[in-house]
Amino acid sequence: IAKEAVITNKIWVINEGIIVDNSGKKDKFEAISFETNFDYIKINSLFSNLESLTILELYKQKKDFLSVGLTVSDLDIYINKIFSLPVSLMIFAVLSSILMLNVDFKKSKTLVVLSGILLSVIIYYIYYFFGLLGSNNKIPTLVAVWLPNLILFLSCIIGVVNINEK
Repeated sequence: IAKEAVITNKIWVINEGIIVDNSGKKDKFEAISFETNFDYIKINSLFSNLESLTILELYKQKKDFLSVGLTVSDLDIYINKIFSLPVSLMIFAVLSSILMLNVDFKKSKTLVVLSGILLSVIIYYIYYFFGLLGSNNKIPTLVAVWLPNLILFLSCIIGVVNINEK
């Protein structure tokens, strides 16, 4: 416990503190130097917005998180989401094509728009639900990201078969 710590470089200066050892003995000190691998900039970058980082920076931050002992499940989910994005976009294009090809032109355009909005909300909550399960470590992070894509892909296959039967 210290009153002040200067962490501008990798040698931290800790002022007016107390050191507690394993046996519970407390020693007061005026100033002590502590060498570490982290400085103020690196600590702030650990808690930055993930969307502003490149893939290489994400892997570097994952290594930093592991060295400090922080959980990396959110980083793993975000990295997998980046890699699954092209697949998701392709599935969305196929799903929208199925929706448009299955609709007769005699039906109301309002009904088509409302069904598209409802479908997009359902897809959002599927991704959100699996993301929560992955970030809470209820399911593995790979499953959390790729299972919604698999579910949507299987539903696209059913839609394509229905179109093909027409």
